[in-house]
Amino acid sequence: MHNACALLEAGVLTAGGFSDRTEQAPSAPESTARGDVLATYACGNADASIIVEIDLHNTPESAREAADYNTSNDQRFLIDGGTRVPFGPLRGGAKIINTELGISRVSWSNGPYAVLLEVMSDPVIPGLPATHPHENIDTMITTIVERADARLASSSW
Repeated sequence: MHNACALLEAGVLTAGGFSDRTEQAPSAPESTARGDVLATYACGNADASIIVEIDLHNTPESAREAADYNTSNDQRFLIDGGTRVPFGPLRGGAKIINTELGISRVSWSNGPYAVLLEVMSDPVIPGLPATHPHENIDTMITTIVERADARLASSSW
C-alpha cells in the first residue's frame, strides 16, 4: 500500500508556514464519471490546511483528464482574484493560488495518477502582515509537486 503522506515532507510544510504533522486517510476504491478510479490515497496535515489526494486511474489519459477537470477554467471562484498557471500537456491540470480567499488548488497527473493538492491558508488582508504570502505558497506548492513527481515516478511512496 502506498503512503500519500510521503508526498508532504515536514520541512517543506513548515517552510511554507504550515503544520508539519501528517495523517493518512484509508484507501477507498471508487468510480467516477471522469473515468474509473482504481484506488484513492489521501493525507493531510494535522489541522487539515494541506490535503493531498492521489487517484490511481486505469490510464494516463484518464488521470490527465481528471487533473484538467479539477483545475478547469470553471473554477471561477478561485481564479477571480487569484493566479492560474497550467502545467502543460504532459502533466495536465494547473496551479491555482488565491491568497485573497486563502484557498489554493493544484492538480496534475503523473502516469496513471491524478494528484489534487489543496492548501487552505490565512487570507491576505490589505494593511496587515501576510501569514501566508503568495510567494511562500507558490514556492511550497512547486516544491511539493517536483518532489511528488519524483516519488510517483519511482513508486517510492
